[in-house]
Order: sequence, then C-alpha cells, then structure tokens
Amino acid sequence: MRILRQLATATLLITSAAACATDADEGRPDDVEEDVRSGGKGDGETCDFAAMTAAQYYGQLAYIEEPSERWAKYRIGGTWDITGALDNGDKVDLDVYFLANDRVIVEYHEQRRINSSESEVLNQTVVVTRARINATTREITIDGVGTGTPLTVQRGGGACSPGIAFKFTSDLRSPGLKDDNAVIQSLWTSAYVIDPDHLDQVPSEAARRYFQEDVAAGKIQIQRK
Repeated sequence: MRILRQLATATLLITSAAACATDADEGRPDDVEEDVRSGGKGDGETCDFAAMTAAQYYGQLAYIEEPSERWAKYRIGGTWDITGALDNGDKVDLDVYFLANDRVIVEYHEQRRINSSESEVLNQTVVVTRARINATTREITIDGVGTGTPLTVQRGGGACSPGIAFKFTSDLRSPGLKDDNAVIQSLWTSAYVIDPDHLDQVPSEAARRYFQEDVAAGKIQIQRK
C-alpha cells in the first residue's frame, strides 16, 4: 500500500511512484516548485500571455529537462485545486507531461484520507493520449481526459505562472471526476516521465523495472485514449 504524508503547506508535494527510484534503488526527494514569472524580472518574461499564439502559450507547459547541481528538474503540468471529489469522497491528483508531436502522458492517482496527515494512494493510472489545440478559440483538448483554456495563475508579489482552466470530460477510474474542474499549471519536479511506449528512454533502470513490475501486478493501469 502506498501512503502519502500530507505536508503542512497548501501544496501536496509528490513525485511519481515509478519515477522515484534511482539505479541504486534509492528514492529521490520530493521536489516540486512552481514555474513562476515575476513581472519580467530576471529572464525578461512577463505575466502578459495574451499576445502569445495558442501554440506559444501551451508551449510554456511543454516537458523539458533542466539540469541542476543536485539532480535534473523536469517541467510538467501539475493539478492545482481540483474542485469537488469522487463519488466515494476520495480526492484526485495528476501530473501531465506534454511531449513532442502532441503526445501527452497523464499520471493519475486517487487519494483516500487515512488521518489528518496521511492518505492512501489508489488506482494509479498512466493515460497515453494526445493534445489538440484550437488556434482560434485557444482551447486545448486532451483526448479522453478533458478540455481547457489559458489561465494566468497569480501569486503574491506580482508573480504568476501559465496555467490551464481545465474541465474533466470523463471518469478515468472511480466515478465522480467527470465535469469537475481543476487548474493545471507549470511546475518543476524531479519526477521524469515514464512513457510506456518508450521505456528505453527512462534514465533509471530501477525505475523502469519497478514500473514494469507494477503494471504486471495490476498496481498501475495503462489507458490509451
């Protein structure tokens, strides 16, 4: 049974269960941070995303690697503030990896609260799908998952991050997700993508092995949309 310990902050910081193994079979520390823009300071970027084309805007959430002194960081789309709950009262969390050629990997899991500080992780699922962008309406569709539109996520001090106001169009596992809303925003994490169609590209042999074992044992379900 996989357990998440709730942090004493507004954000639950987690990494993929499959992507937490190194070649030495040791877990990596949780390391998630927002991709924040602060009024153009430093890197010359601003919070004014309206002038961008739809492709340029969603490109800010594209999966990329950024090496660091401790370990590599990867940009993903992470859920923020999913409204409502599943019919059984459990919560949902997902990480979205926007890959090249419009491919998308969605890592989904459900959280059942055990006590005030811990939740049990259930129904881990990897969705292999595609994204479609409407250049006119600026709407993005993740096939079999949901649709969204650009949303600037405001933070304190004038900082912001590119996000997606997202609505789920189907239940991925347990009933109750359809028609719920969430914000998907740009985040940096130590959890690299594990693409079921390209396992040879997973940087850790141990992580690849654990993922294959979990799929074979039914702990992780793969869906294709």
